[in-house]
Amino acid sequence: MLLRLSHLALTGMVTLLRLLAMSRADKDVEILVLRHQLAVLQRRIDKPRLTSPDQAFLAALLRMIPPANAATAPPDRLPDTVLRWYRDLLRRRHSRVSRPKQPGRRPTVRSIRALVLRLARDNPSWGYRRIHGELATPGIQVARPPHLGHLPAQPGSRPPRRRLHRNQHPDLVMDPQEVSATVKYLIRDRDSRYTAAFDAVLADSGITITETGIRVPRMNAIMERWIRTCRTELLDRTLILNQAHLPHALREFEAFYNGHRTHRALRAATPLRPLPPPITESGRLDHLTIRRRDRLGGILHEYHHAA
Repeated sequence: MLLRLSHLALTGMVTLLRLLAMSRADKDVEILVLRHQLAVLQRRIDKPRLTSPDQAFLAALLRMIPPANAATAPPDRLPDTVLRWYRDLLRRRHSRVSRPKQPGRRPTVRSIRALVLRLARDNPSWGYRRIHGELATPGIQVARPPHLGHLPAQPGSRPPRRRLHRNQHPDLVMDPQEVSATVKYLIRDRDSRYTAAFDAVLADSGITITETGIRVPRMNAIMERWIRTCRTELLDRTLILNQAHLPHALREFEAFYNGHRTHRALRAATPLRPLPPPITESGRLDHLTIRRRDRLGGILHEYHHAA
């Protein structure tokens, strides 16, 4: 741009020297000819595009035009247009100066990245949203979804059978009779996957099948969301031994659900606990010490700052 502007200034000085040798009448005739040519060009070109050096050079020349002649200047050389050129020049300069040297958002703190990967490994069924909400519990605020690359968590995935066995109490095996546990009832829905042969096998073992209701408004409308969460996060990952074991597991999950588990509808808060203020000190974020508390033999995980 500077080279172009210098070239225009030198060309203008040479043109000015040539005009000094001309008489006033010759100048007037040449001005009339140039104005007519400009009018013809403006009819052919709707709005000519001027480069930044052209705008700067024309703005400098306009300062030499008397105010009385400014009204007869071409539309592209009116003072309002020049002021707009000046504002655009300042806007471009400000944008260039304020542009960050490293574009893109700031990288995630290494300790937070390690914590997110740890949450994903400990909880294979958690996805990005659940991990993002769990980070808010100890006051860690990150963008959603966190820019952490590939996570070893897939939403809706279930743990393998070996992990399901480890989640139970140490003396639990697949056959309830081996631990002196008697299963009398099995509550199931009316899905077509439960065939008559399935019910016959359980009936031979003395287990009574109880099916859920059909189009029960209170069951489907009020409790459907909670039941789905309870089944996905608790019942699908444990084996209920008897009637006393079921209320105990449900009470533990209820306390976890209302006191620790994040809720998207509450912006990662819980019904009984508001979110803590986010951590802003960089020193605390660089040295995070998060402890995990297991409930129900490791089925439910709670994460807190170390005391």
